[in-house]
Amino acid sequence: MLSLRKTKEEQEVTEKKVVEVLLSVPESGALVHVPTVCTGCGICELMCSLYHEGVQAPALARLQVVNDPFTSDQARVRMQTSGWKEGKRVAFECDLCRGRKAGPICVEYCPPHALGFKKAKMGGAVRK
Repeated sequence: MLSLRKTKEEQEVTEKKVVEVLLSVPESGALVHVPTVCTGCGICELMCSLYHEGVQAPALARLQVVNDPFTSDQARVRMQTSGWKEGKRVAFECDLCRGRKAGPICVEYCPPHALGFKKAKMGGAVRK
């Protein structure tokens, strides 16, 4: 006779799989940049590329520090969508360092603390 009930062992395995899936989902949120605090040093770019690509190369970072002396005396940070890797143009997407318990590496290593991370609440609203 076919039984639709799961044994205790099967139920535990299923619960473990559910927990693994939930833990693998990245935290949602947003990077926050405070231009009045940012020095434009570029350490965030170096650490991002080192973490994701294994080399310190700002062109491979998922974010980009923009210093434009003609429009502003403050540095800006923007999310980079493409860069050069091994002589080819490639697409990048910031995943907020998915799977990294300490959060985005750029936030952790920003010397003047000009970068922050706001976690999203349920429903998509961003909180502090």
